[in-house]
Amino acid sequence: MIKKNVSVIIPSYNRAHLLCKILPGYFQEEVQEVIVINDCSTDNTREVLLEMQYKFPNLIVLENDTNKKQTFSKNRGLDIAKGEYIFFGDDDSFLQEGTIARMLDTKKKTNADIVGARILYMNNNETEFTQCIARHKREGRFVSDLSKMEFSFTAELESPVECFYAQALILVRRELIGNSRFSEIYTGNCYREETDFMLSLYLQKYKFVYDSQALLINLPPQQATGGARTANKLKYHYESVINNYRFLKKFNQQINEVTNDNHTILYRQLYFIYSKLSSFSRKFL
Repeated sequence: MIKKNVSVIIPSYNRAHLLCKILPGYFQEEVQEVIVINDCSTDNTREVLLEMQYKFPNLIVLENDTNKKQTFSKNRGLDIAKGEYIFFGDDDSFLQEGTIARMLDTKKKTNADIVGARILYMNNNETEFTQCIARHKREGRFVSDLSKMEFSFTAELESPVECFYAQALILVRRELIGNSRFSEIYTGNCYREETDFMLSLYLQKYKFVYDSQALLINLPPQQATGGARTANKLKYHYESVINNYRFLKKFNQQINEVTNDNHTILYRQLYFIYSKLSSFSRKFL
């Protein structure tokens, strides 16, 4: 008999139009409960979740009385989770069948503390998952560079690999997280809140493993409206720069100690802005 011992935590904001499509995939055999935190959505998220609870009795719904962002919401989920393991999900990402079982197996075989999944992002012109997967067979990258703060987990690898960091969609033992929580110093789009959480765990000498066979697929931007994408692009990138600076003020010294570098906050912040501008120019110029 398969043991149901995983708590899934998913913050959600104005994604009522996606929840009926996305959430059923998270109720995999090993899942004890799916905790969705409605971050004071202005659409009919509350009604959609209430209706879904009739079909999925192990769907737990928490309501924020004001919009408090994903950091606060994830922490609320952690505070009430009962499963032996925690998996952080996403309200616009399809969890592929068997992914939870795969991650539990990888954790056991590699003796990992944290297992990160592969997440692929669909383009607006892609209508099938197979198109997205095929594109990433050509374009997928595996980058885990703590010094430059560059990470990409879209490559399909032959076997799980150890790394500095993992995607936000991780499986971890609840006991290991303990009293650790997502920092609420990040505002707006909360950029770097996940990096903060992951690095805090890594600095405690926990072992991270990336398994590209554990797969989620993120819906294209034209469908995945709501959430952090509600903000316009200029505002989103401005908030990213501000939050990146907050992150560096907190962690730059520890990053240098791990990577044997001597980079200043200013150096890393300017490199981050340069990378943003380079990415923008490649896409639009």
